[in-house]
Amino acid sequence: DGEYFMCKYKIVPDEDIELVLPQNKEVKQIENDIGKIFKKDGKNYILFKKIVTKSNKELSSVHSGNLNPILLPESLPPFTILRKPVDEESKNPKFS
Repeated sequence: DGEYFMCKYKIVPDEDIELVLPQNKEVKQIENDIGKIFKKDGKNYILFKKIVTKSNKELSSVHSGNLNPILLPESLPPFTILRKPVDEESKNPKFS
């Protein structure tokens, strides 16, 4: 139904996370008590104001060990990816 997601990394409130949508899909720009979906520099982003599980429990963060679906501020198309930026320090070192 696109109302919830499962986390494969760590997500905390007040952090811009890029939304990678399936080809030819759009998402509604919205802001509510859960978070907001917005455009920045031509890309779609999501920001969580709070992290709430399907059972209505509020969490300070969510990570891949969590087994509870997390509520989205708005339904997203199936196969949408929440992508965090990769900085230079987190890349694998070059081997010589």
